[in-house]
Amino acid sequence: MQYSYLEFTGGGNHFGRPQSSLQKDKRSEVDRSTYTGGTMNQRKHPRIIITHIEADISDGRGFYTGTVQDISRFGLSISNIPKRLDTSADIYSVILDGPGTHFKLLARPIWEEEDGMSKTIGAQIENSPWTWTEYVMHHEPLPDDDSQEASN
Repeated sequence: MQYSYLEFTGGGNHFGRPQSSLQKDKRSEVDRSTYTGGTMNQRKHPRIIITHIEADISDGRGFYTGTVQDISRFGLSISNIPKRLDTSADIYSVILDGPGTHFKLLARPIWEEEDGMSKTIGAQIENSPWTWTEYVMHHEPLPDDDSQEASN
């Protein structure tokens, strides 16, 4: 099983387009065990396990369907995606559908894990509606209130 981070260098706007025709984003795969970026263990927002949400993903060449595994305010992971999805694409268009949910997002691929005929990707959300943030906040665990526990 191949698990790697896709590392970005170079400049570009938040939609993944190079700032000029001479300046292009470069990506290299880095083995997860040697990745020192620290993003997995230093998340600002917790990942929330979620079920019953399908993702339609476009890499600019085709549309593929996957299953959302977890979400956060600024990221998500999607599994059961055909290996044909182009991970060299700078940005994906993602449509999420589930019971009572429908969101259109732009997401940048960060890591991928291949598993047989499919793969799982982790992506950073670059553009989302406010309703996405509300949806995630509704599913986030309540913070522990240490001040109340200390007084009891």
